[in-house]
Amino acid sequence: MKYKFLESINIGPLTLRNRIIRPAVAEYIANPDGSIGDQYMEYYRNIARGGVALITPGIAVVDETAPYVASNQPYLTDKKYIPGMKKVVDAIHGEGAKITFQLWHSGHYLIDGALAPMVNDLTKQDIERLKQKYLTAAKNCKEAGADGVEYHIAHTYLPSQFMSTYFNRRTDEYGSNTPENAMRFSVECINMIRNELCDDNFIITAKINGSDFVEGGTTPQWAARCARLLEKAGVAMITVNAGGALSGYDYMSDNGKRPEGWKVDLAATVKKAVTVPVAASGSLRHPEYVSKIIEQDKCDLAALGRATIAEPEWVNKAAQSREDEMRYCISCLYCFTKVAEDGSEPGCSVNPFAKCEFIKPEPVADGHDRKVVIIGAGPSGLEAAITLAERGFNISIFEQKPYLGGLIKLATVPPNKTKINWAIDYYEKQIQRLDIDLKLSTRATIEKIEKLNPYAVILAAGSNEIVPLVEGAGLDNVISVRDLLEQKLRFDGKKVAVIGAGLTGIEAAHYLRNSNSDVYVVEKKPDPGATRSLADQLSFQDALAGGVKFYFQTFLHKINKNSITVLDLASNKKITLPADIVMPALGIRSNVELYDALKNKFENVYKIGDSDCPGKLPQAVRSGSNLGYALK
Repeated sequence: MKYKFLESINIGPLTLRNRIIRPAVAEYIANPDGSIGDQYMEYYRNIARGGVALITPGIAVVDETAPYVASNQPYLTDKKYIPGMKKVVDAIHGEGAKITFQLWHSGHYLIDGALAPMVNDLTKQDIERLKQKYLTAAKNCKEAGADGVEYHIAHTYLPSQFMSTYFNRRTDEYGSNTPENAMRFSVECINMIRNELCDDNFIITAKINGSDFVEGGTTPQWAARCARLLEKAGVAMITVNAGGALSGYDYMSDNGKRPEGWKVDLAATVKKAVTVPVAASGSLRHPEYVSKIIEQDKCDLAALGRATIAEPEWVNKAAQSREDEMRYCISCLYCFTKVAEDGSEPGCSVNPFAKCEFIKPEPVADGHDRKVVIIGAGPSGLEAAITLAERGFNISIFEQKPYLGGLIKLATVPPNKTKINWAIDYYEKQIQRLDIDLKLSTRATIEKIEKLNPYAVILAAGSNEIVPLVEGAGLDNVISVRDLLEQKLRFDGKKVAVIGAGLTGIEAAHYLRNSNSDVYVVEKKPDPGATRSLADQLSFQDALAGGVKFYFQTFLHKINKNSITVLDLASNKKITLPADIVMPALGIRSNVELYDALKNKFENVYKIGDSDCPGKLPQAVRSGSNLGYALK
């Protein structure tokens, strides 16, 4: 067998068809009332169809009265939710996979910047009430036909807080002075569920933190001691993760700066302490690596979360030697963004229909070798090219740059962004596989296109940077972000003012700071704080940690030769700040050059990606895919 993970394995009385499991991820695609609809069901059906052995939907709510309940997550709290739960169970079973719902409770949580009281303030009566909620949720899962439940003791949520010597400051028998006390609440919950519900068709597993990544918190050695108690209590499998909401999301989900498998050694430590199967996690991406950690006995199974959002067919493609067709997760964290209920935008930067499977069209092989010319080899143009080529169209791409990828090629330059190269590698392999004619360093003209006599022409020429409409914008010390990244410029020892604190400005500033510039960012809006997306927040934190300064509510008034003049909107006073280099990062405008000329020459002309509507990578990829499916 090519890969060790393709071997079957027993989890208690259940036999899994391979050793790849889909761990719980906060998907934000259940209905607002906690029920499960078609979007949720088709999402998990698609992952099961892709070959994984066990799916754990999460984060599934066991207590609607908790201080924090995440939106658009499934509820397990009442029998009225069972019909929807059964729909997803049947969908997963229909594709040959098993399902264990995750039992999730937030515990104390940051509410308006302060911790809501929970673990340390619970009375014995509160504890008994919570144990009953876990049992009720598990009963509903069994009635829905699930194969079991996963008891969630990770990511600094309620049971993880009990387990942690950092969060748990109780002095009674539920304190954290010993593993037995720290695990008492969890073991009592597990015993109740096991004694009442577990049999040859229903199991209980656990997910634990191998580390809290906070001083004085859970360590791998502590986790191993706690895992022995879970095995004794009867859990059939233990998945090891780390970090969490209360210790910083960058310790729970990598944003590109950590290597593949960065949490695997935590699982290896736990595995040495128990005999039940142990699953590892930690930005697992490539089949060769996943197979190796199982062969090395660091784990028995691998938990692939975001990897299966990017590539639902991960297992099938590995088994069929189709690794070159895999889309690898680039750790951009966009999947934590809530998607529209109508499926109009994807929940992933590389998978155009992630979390939107319920509206994904069926491809029709009706291209009949008709010629399609695409102008631009950015993500929208490449996605359109691949989809159309798979349908049988004959594709030629004109790209004036000497490389493909468009802006995503430049996006690989800032710190922690090298994994974006995996998206470019994917497109390069598909161009070769589908024999797409790619003309690099070639500017598209009407004459060149006419010679190809195309059935359709697609403008995917991207965008242009917005230039600030202020005095001095044309000075020689004004440099574009694209020139910075494309030429990998350095301004050692220079003071650089970046104008605009969007993600582009933040990442450009971080890059400059890493290349020995003194950098500050000017932004006219207030600091968005917690309203930033997770990806933006982590990039902002990384830039701050790297020494980038930020001036919010500060408006650019004028660019001078060695300084900028800004207006402090809070005080309404003008200030002069030193600046050897000024770099606007104020957004983009569609590049529609050639569009009118194309419309006058050819019958079928389309705009996609930033040429049609400026957006982020997921929107560009989806735009290209939409046209790829829709062209008749």
